[in-house]
Amino acid sequence: MEDILERACRLVESYLSKIFGSLRVYRDNHKFLIPWGFSAINVFVYRRGEELFVGINAPVALRVPGNKELLQFLLTENNSLVGCAFSVEFESDVLDILVGTKLRFTDLSRDSLEYLTLSVGNLANEYGEEIIAVFGGMTFKEYIDRESIKENTKGEKLIHDTLEIDGFNILLEMYMIRDGVYSVVGKLVKDGVENILINAKRQGEPSSVFETLERVKNALLKGDIKTLRNLLTNYEMNLPLLCEVLSRRSEHASRLKSAEDRINELSNRFIKGEISHKEYKKRLSDIERLLGSD
Repeated sequence: MEDILERACRLVESYLSKIFGSLRVYRDNHKFLIPWGFSAINVFVYRRGEELFVGINAPVALRVPGNKELLQFLLTENNSLVGCAFSVEFESDVLDILVGTKLRFTDLSRDSLEYLTLSVGNLANEYGEEIIAVFGGMTFKEYIDRESIKENTKGEKLIHDTLEIDGFNILLEMYMIRDGVYSVVGKLVKDGVENILINAKRQGEPSSVFETLERVKNALLKGDIKTLRNLLTNYEMNLPLLCEVLSRRSEHASRLKSAEDRINELSNRFIKGEISHKEYKKRLSDIERLLGSD
């Protein structure tokens, strides 16, 4: 019998696909991610006792130097927010700021999920720009692009492999971050500049991580974007850049890259208020229909 938590996730996934379009919703077990401007909307289903809840949050600004003025600003703004609130996660002398909310699964509807996810995502982008300008820090997108790679490449390098794919030079590396924790990192090297393609952390035996590395390598060489999307979460890969690299040997990657570019443009226009949510969904449906079942 299908677990109640899985049934709840299937319903949430269906709602999110209708709100944002199936191409923008990335699922990892009971968690969902929707790239949204310079942030990302996280939706997760969890059990507390006998009840199910749906949590929603989005990173506002990360690695912000902590001070009293910033905390006072967040407390003051919390008083004006309706249905959601800022929260902070401290690490040493910096903090990560998120905005989020939760609701009981029994209170969930497509309309309520649409309102809350869009509100949280848009607030994260709006406040993120303001907070970073005044207090410092970086956006979620900047963190993924620059900072998270430091954590995953600071250990011992176990494997270094070089691939040449249609004129692109790719470095594939495996690191031991600490005992039992490893990383798989892929870099695109062009004109002496490295751009991160893959940045994945794995726990377990080194042999199983090496197997993952080999499967990633084979998928890259074959231009098999579908396998890469099965092996890696959206957090762990730069999908638009991967599609660009593989577009010459994969029609699907080429079409997906074009769709990603158009969807990113649509999302940014909607966040800025240039188009309505109705228009956003209509154009998104057109893109998905053209992309087909791939």
